Amino acid sequence: MSALTVHPKQTVLAVCMLTVAGGLLSALGPAAPSQHPQLWALSASKPQVRPLLPADRTLPLASAWSGPTGRLQPLPQASVDSWGVAHNVRTADAAAGGLVARHTLMGTSSGLSPWEALAYLGASCVAVVALLGLARHRREELPLGLGVRSTTREELHLLPLPSCAMFTITGEQCGSGPGPEAASEAIIKPNKDTRDFRHIVLPNKLQAMLISDPGTNKAAVALDCRVGHFSDPKAVPGLAHFCEHMLFLGTEKYPKEGEYKEFLHRHGGRSNAYTAQEHTNYKFDVAADHLEPAMDRFADFFKRPLFTESATEREMNAVDSENKMKLQDDSRRFYQLFKNNTNPLHPMSKFGSGNLQTLLHTPQEDGVDVRAHLLDFHSDYYSANNMRVCVVGKESLEELEMMVTDKFSDVPCKDIPVPSWDAGVFDGVALPQEVIIRPVKETRSISMIFPIPWGSTTYWRSKPGGYWSMLLGHEGEGSIMELVKSKGWVNSLSAGASYGASDFSSFSVFMGLTEQGMSHVDELVEMVFAYVRIVREGGAQEWVFRERQRIAETHFLLRPKGDGYSQTSTIANNMQYYPPEYVLAGPTTYHDWDPEKVMEFGSHLTPENLLLYVTNPDLTEAEDNERWYNTPYTKREISVDRVAAWSSPRKWPEFHLHDPNPFVPDNLDLVPLPDTVPSHPIEAEPLSSWGRLCRLWHRQDNTFFEPRVVLCADFVSDVMRKRGITAHVLSYLWVDMVDDDLAKPTYDASCAGFGYSFRRLPRGAELQVVGYTNKLVAFIETVVQSILKDYSDSEDRFQVLKERYRRVLGNTSQDRPVTHASREADTVLTNENFAFAAQLETLEGLELPDLLAFVEEFFESLHLRTFVHGNIVETDAVSLVDITLMQSLLGPVVRGSVFPPSQDGLHPSPRARIELPVATTVPGPIYRRQRMRLPLGTECLVSCAIPSPEDQNNALVMYFQIGQSDTYRDVALDVLGAIMSPIFFQKLRTEQQLGYLVACGPSQEYYATGYKFAVQSNVAHPHVVRQRVLEFLESFHTYLQDLSTADVARTVQSMAQKWSEPEKQLVEQASRDWGEINSEHYFWERKEKVVQRLLSVTKAEVLALYEAYFMDQAPGTVRACLSVFSHSHRYPIDATKPLDVQVRNMVCLGPGIDLQEVTDAQEYKRSLNLFKAWVPPPTMAAEGR
Repeated sequence: MSALTVHPKQTVLAVCMLTVAGGLLSALGPAAPSQHPQLWALSASKPQVRPLLPADRTLPLASAWSGPTGRLQPLPQASVDSWGVAHNVRTADAAAGGLVARHTLMGTSSGLSPWEALAYLGASCVAVVALLGLARHRREELPLGLGVRSTTREELHLLPLPSCAMFTITGEQCGSGPGPEAASEAIIKPNKDTRDFRHIVLPNKLQAMLISDPGTNKAAVALDCRVGHFSDPKAVPGLAHFCEHMLFLGTEKYPKEGEYKEFLHRHGGRSNAYTAQEHTNYKFDVAADHLEPAMDRFADFFKRPLFTESATEREMNAVDSENKMKLQDDSRRFYQLFKNNTNPLHPMSKFGSGNLQTLLHTPQEDGVDVRAHLLDFHSDYYSANNMRVCVVGKESLEELEMMVTDKFSDVPCKDIPVPSWDAGVFDGVALPQEVIIRPVKETRSISMIFPIPWGSTTYWRSKPGGYWSMLLGHEGEGSIMELVKSKGWVNSLSAGASYGASDFSSFSVFMGLTEQGMSHVDELVEMVFAYVRIVREGGAQEWVFRERQRIAETHFLLRPKGDGYSQTSTIANNMQYYPPEYVLAGPTTYHDWDPEKVMEFGSHLTPENLLLYVTNPDLTEAEDNERWYNTPYTKREISVDRVAAWSSPRKWPEFHLHDPNPFVPDNLDLVPLPDTVPSHPIEAEPLSSWGRLCRLWHRQDNTFFEPRVVLCADFVSDVMRKRGITAHVLSYLWVDMVDDDLAKPTYDASCAGFGYSFRRLPRGAELQVVGYTNKLVAFIETVVQSILKDYSDSEDRFQVLKERYRRVLGNTSQDRPVTHASREADTVLTNENFAFAAQLETLEGLELPDLLAFVEEFFESLHLRTFVHGNIVETDAVSLVDITLMQSLLGPVVRGSVFPPSQDGLHPSPRARIELPVATTVPGPIYRRQRMRLPLGTECLVSCAIPSPEDQNNALVMYFQIGQSDTYRDVALDVLGAIMSPIFFQKLRTEQQLGYLVACGPSQEYYATGYKFAVQSNVAHPHVVRQRVLEFLESFHTYLQDLSTADVARTVQSMAQKWSEPEKQLVEQASRDWGEINSEHYFWERKEKVVQRLLSVTKAEVLALYEAYFMDQAPGTVRACLSVFSHSHRYPIDATKPLDVQVRNMVCLGPGIDLQEVTDAQEYKRSLNLFKAWVPPPTMAAEGR
């Protein structure tokens, strides 16, 4: 890919120079065919020159000034070969606002020479001048066909052409005036990303990426500092993480703790941070109008943090709570065990999380002043030259540059070098090596990890590891996965980058095993080495790289601009490793074909270089326990005999490289738009053959211009209501069978950008599919084939999946306490919510014939609701549903074959299974779950013990019932939540240090509304946590009374801006529309009406709402509450005393509240009434309230 940044006033001169050069050089190459003057491109698939426009769409260049004579259309995308030839022409000093011309020449896999390419460049630039002239005079959107886009900011984008070049021409100049040393705007970005980018370097050497997005309602900022826990001092493990926590707790300019988060929440924002091995990353977003004051608070963290003594010890508890929360997390335990087995002289071996032992107790015993170390750490490593900032705002680039310069220029620069280490991460480590681990959850797996002696991003242009990942991780014909799955040994397989840093990386082949697979570990490892040998003997295949390159490029170019909150964090991190122009494209796109480096990478995938990790829950006699997480494990060297067997593996005839991917899109045409495009889905007229079986809604995309289509289908069946928990369990098994059957035939499509989701719902099942328009039919047919498949010959797979489902249900006992508490709350609050123990009991009595009978019954009472959205007209949407769904449901079904896109003339076999009586299939009322009505004036109490004796955490979930869903009232509740949430967090987490997980907010489910408080604590009994919540409710009442009307108005305004933010991609818009169809509301103007309602919310209304549902003594109170205590062995609840008696001795909701202990949820629910299963669309009116 390439970018050419040219100011319009200099365009003619630059183009003339390139055109003349191109014309002279073209005389040395082959002559172009004699036709009308037009653009030419060399085909990647055939060595011939062809016109850029189809024969029937010729556009003479001369017509570009007077108006086009035809619409520009895209040609099939072909793979592109990069020579990496970059030309940078600076016509004036950047500091004076000069021109930067930037161009990277792209070749083709069919042998286009540099001379021919430069000749093409000259002709291309002529077209650029023509199009620029047209854009400047007409000021209108040009068709996206050729990938040419014009805006009123005089900006053009030429998208990647078939095996040719890509240019970005923008009318922005470089930064001028004092301050930043240089500015660059040649940022390679996706087609639809119309934002302006600028990279600057401040005088203090801090680098910043500025992104101007005039249409955004949310601004975002992130800062990445090049220091992480690798730099922790030996005396204080976890100090970098602790420093990250402490930065948020006040600065000289803003000393009040919690003020930063409160400001963000008041203005529709949020914040977060993380500490990694070599990075610490901070981010926030906020309503766009409040970027400057939010940035001022944020920037002060890196200039004048307080690090107060009072907050130091208190925040150690927060770090400790975070660590304890993850003590039972198998992925965290595995990671630390891997670290412990590296070279102790390399910082990879460190414990980076930190806890009270490392931050408080041990330092006290050793006489170490942790706060002094903290101040030194910040002083030694937090330097502007190692910081990267990314900002997204609605302001212009010039305004953003002034803002960033003002806020960040006085961040101290100490010219600190990037931390580095002399020791190798695996120096002195005996390889090969095997480590057997006993996990917390019942999981079985093997991880084959191979150390690679270069950094994770060292070869980012060629990404040699990606080549091996594509081949070893493939799941199609001839793959490792196909064979091991057929043997019933493996459920999942993945291959790719594993742990790494700037000075090392590793490659992993992971397999999730069945119980049977645990007996074949050595054979599975041998199979991997057998496949590696096939790849190695075949040599580096360029077509594999080109296919991956082409897919990655297509994905990148069609990628939406993204959410600023997450994207700024990613970009700030990427700036540490990639040139400014590649901060978006660098991590995911492929540029250079380097066969030597591919084979060198493969030379490290050997038995002698193997770290083999085996996860086995049946490990009974572990030799050791890891220090920080107490993980039981056994470590041993791999014997010479095993290494010899794996070095000369057997040959499996089933193994071979996969064929080229037939689903790679070769046509990205956009269908013509009608004169008028509806702004919301319209119900289409069904075909007569459908009878009353199916309804269809359609919406053609006129916003995102993606060559993709989203199809959603709701399979509504009455069997779900009739058969209760049996249908619940069987539907999960059925969905698993379908997904398992589709893993192989859809793998190529998933790599090429297609995707599907098939999931069970209380009312039936839901299918969602997304893919490129021209190959979508083949993909959907493949999916539907598995949905309708007769699985009577799939006994082996059924048993494998039944075992996996059993294991999933059993592993829920190891979930976090707050998850247990939330689950118990849902059991009490929902009419049909089946406990996992009951599901497990039901599962044990089910076999394959039960599943087959269920599927038959499922389709006997079927009704479909469908929605098609995207690059498709209504008539084609009807045909799509008819061909892929209705004809399959009403006619014969093809069994045992896949629908490759190019295959025609398939001969379907008789279905002999499902017969749908079209004339009598009438859509009945859709079955929906319902919420229980808690009795007013009552607090229901539920206690549940945490199954894991090793979990030290407790949890409390308090659910305050509000009532039947009422959008008018619920909008005001959302405002209350926006005000309350940061205060609740500040009081219970930051000040009282009750635990790491502290949250509250509205809950809307099953057309009923509530408000939930959740706290997970490792330092307090759940009774104590409940008492603190009730005390908070009392104090917050005073806080709310004292809050100014202006403060509430600012919160409301920020929320309105957040609601007004448009969807950023096609699937988001489709999801919103599908939600309206599923709810049967069809309330297409919901966003607009909610914004109107938000702007009418007042402080008096919010206060009245709080007093009515949260304050017992308030007039007209309607309070009802459910409290769930999830208690550990460390803080048990006395089972010998009634729970209501225990709670009554502590702070209660009030004298008028009745306490009721619930010991049998199902029995208790029989005494309760239900909220309605459905409510009509909201009127959003205030009358009668």
